[in-house]
Amino acid sequence: MWWFSTALALTPPAPLVLTAEQVATLATGEIVVIPSPDHHTPAMGIAQVDAPPEVVIDAVIDLPARVQEIGVLQELTLYRDEPGLRAARWVGGKWGLSATFHVLYTYDRALGYCEFASDDSRDNDITNVEGSYQAYAYADGSLMVYRSIGQGGGMVPGFLREFLQQTSMREQMGGMIERAEQASN
Repeated sequence: MWWFSTALALTPPAPLVLTAEQVATLATGEIVVIPSPDHHTPAMGIAQVDAPPEVVIDAVIDLPARVQEIGVLQELTLYRDEPGLRAARWVGGKWGLSATFHVLYTYDRALGYCEFASDDSRDNDITNVEGSYQAYAYADGSLMVYRSIGQGGGMVPGFLREFLQQTSMREQMGGMIERAEQASN
């Protein structure tokens, strides 16, 4: 799990160097999505948010809000919730198929950073879920960067895994952006 570390050792990546096209897209309020070229490189979502980085991270770690915002999510159970660490059991599905997976989230609000990874101590239909959320000062607010990898496991077809990952990226970010901007106004 190359993305996951302990809450005390979180180290955010360097800020992105954006292309002129990405800057222009962000200025329109659109989310820039960079698909994963393979199953080992994270897909990336980038968004400009009219809120400070710590408020963006608050929206990121508000896991229960995601069930209402992401169409493929059906259920969430938090089984650990302590400062700097949350653990969640997710159930998602589409077209009569479902997948259950467990994810550990470590975060540091002051750093504007959250890493997540599969909880391999539990059974998962989607394995090797890993990634991060990063928020740092940009323009008059923040730039939010979401990196994510998810590999199918068990009986989950690859098309369902990819659909869940790509569709949820825009839905997740859209919900987080809206909540962060509402909280900062």
